[in-house]
Amino acid sequence: MNAVFEHPEDVMGSTEVDRILGEVAAGRTGAIDRLIEAVYDDLRRIARSQLGRAGEANGTLGATALIHEAWMRLSGDLTGVMRNRPYFYASAARAMRQALVDHARARGARKRGGDRTRLPLEGIDLVRQERDDELLEVDAVIDRLARQDERVGEVVRLRFWAGLNNSQVAEVLDCSERTVKRDWV
Repeated sequence: MNAVFEHPEDVMGSTEVDRILGEVAAGRTGAIDRLIEAVYDDLRRIARSQLGRAGEANGTLGATALIHEAWMRLSGDLTGVMRNRPYFYASAARAMRQALVDHARARGARKRGGDRTRLPLEGIDLVRQERDDELLEVDAVIDRLARQDERVGEVVRLRFWAGLNNSQVAEVLDCSERTVKRDWV
């Protein structure tokens, strides 16, 4: 599986991001703007990776739009995602994944007649529809796995969607790296 971050240790080991997350959690003025500036490039890498996995790399949803959609989803409870860097990035990746799933569902609804616009046959993007179906199927499988074992489902989400490595997942889930490795297998 490809890592989202080119150098995860650079991103996840950043004391600057830690400091800013603390400022945001404390409600300091301007901290959110500093956080966005500090993490934006990392969020773009996560977004591009997720768009690629979802078959959206050249589709209707771009990295910037995905980041903004995820930020809107996160901004409702910023204090809840400010526990630590890995948790913040995992929350952002989860918000992006959900935005992609919602986007695929909306396109699927339109595909099944939700907007009833007639198109010539050559205007239909069959590859995109297949990728949307795959994305929804992957999401459903991970949800079923999480219903059987919540932690295992979360390990898969964090490894697959967020691109976190075992030690980063262990930090987010507050468990041992050995537990994460066992759950992943």
